[in-house]
Amino acid sequence: MTAGAQPLPPRFLLAMPDDSLAPTTPKGTVLICSTGVAPAVGAGVLIEDAAGQRYVRRLTRMDGPQWTAEARRTGFQALSNAPGMVLRAVVVGRQTGEV
Repeated sequence: MTAGAQPLPPRFLLAMPDDSLAPTTPKGTVLICSTGVAPAVGAGVLIEDAAGQRYVRRLTRMDGPQWTAEARRTGFQALSNAPGMVLRAVVVGRQTGEV
């Protein structure tokens, strides 16, 4: 993973910021993310743009340094390795249970 503006811990929790991956992963779903796992097609990934905005998408293409990540729902932009876009972490699971 390429480092962004601020370092991320090796493993961390992240609330899904929007409904781009709904219905299977709606907004608010708590994701378990890792910076030590190599991204693979089909995996959820955390992407950060040059302004520090973060997105979670599903990796749909990975060819060396070239990648594309897409939403499941329409109305959410697909993202790629355009200048300023960085893959920060891979989603390795989700937290379950209620408080």
